[in-house]
Amino acid sequence: IGDFRIALHRVRRHGHMAELLLTFGLSFVVLETVQLVWGRSALDYRVPQLLEGPIVTVLGIAFPAYRAFMMLVSLAMLALLAWLLTGTRLGLLIRAALSQPHMVESLGHDLPRIHMAVFAVGCALAGLAGVIGGNTYVTEPGMALSLGALVFVVVVIGGVGSLAGAFAASL
Repeated sequence: IGDFRIALHRVRRHGHMAELLLTFGLSFVVLETVQLVWGRSALDYRVPQLLEGPIVTVLGIAFPAYRAFMMLVSLAMLALLAWLLTGTRLGLLIRAALSQPHMVESLGHDLPRIHMAVFAVGCALAGLAGVIGGNTYVTEPGMALSLGALVFVVVVIGGVGSLAGAFAASL
């Protein structure tokens, strides 16, 4: 695990784009491993009965209740992240760790632990997105590959590290 940490430190030295590209490349390795272990077939993943059907019908066009639920959860996560990053001391520490890592370390904070925590929260949010979006898209091992390029483009166009830019690019 020590060699892995050294390799990650070398990648981190080259900036966020190198980290993003490494993550994108690792997704291909993880996808192939998942397909080797569990196969390539899709899962039967249905919308909860409470959220089936339209929530509103306008001019004969029905808007599904589950889509409204997805939008509500997405906006709630965006608001929570925006508040966390701009309105809390933890958010200040995270932003400082991105822009002035040496200063954050010199103040006594554990920079690798901060990066690990941010990565863990990102993984949890990706998992939440997979659970919520699994009903809308075909839930199968290649789901990340089909959506990964789109997410990559949204992050790059929105600006790496910009929550508002990623939101604007996603629209």
